[in-house]
Amino acid sequence: MADLPDVSSGRRWTLSALWREDCDPAPELVALVLGPDGRVPDGSCFVTREHPAHPSGAVAIEGASRAAAALTLRLDALPAGAERMAVALALPRGAGAGFGAVGPVEVGIGPRGGEVFARTVLDAATEERVLVLAEVYRRGGGWRFRSWGQGYREELDEVARAHGVSSAG
Repeated sequence: MADLPDVSSGRRWTLSALWREDCDPAPELVALVLGPDGRVPDGSCFVTREHPAHPSGAVAIEGASRAAAALTLRLDALPAGAERMAVALALPRGAGAGFGAVGPVEVGIGPRGGEVFARTVLDAATEERVLVLAEVYRRGGGWRFRSWGQGYREELDEVARAHGVSSAG
């Protein structure tokens, strides 16, 4: 857990995930912008490859490759009701093995173009299909980053529906 310093107007952060290059198929990075009830207010709060940015510009997929993916975060642009973001990796539907085959996943956050401020490695997943890597959430007047590592055996569309996404997948 780490408090994020200087989340002032216009400050951009990069949240990155790195894993082994030989993963086949590679996981997809996704983000859920959640309200106080832990659910998305609407479908635009589910950021995926097909919908790579939140309408506010607060969360956007920056890039993805065989072994890495990143989000750009602009926390001051989040809508007033947004209390937190959950960032996850998801294996494609029908992929044979779970995250045990992916191996360790390194998660980091830092100012865009700057040094990584906080970093963690998640390495305990086995059969999970979706792995929540981290949360970025409001704490008092600021924001906090927390490494999570919560795994789900369900597919991404089922996990998304549990967070209020009506159509995922």
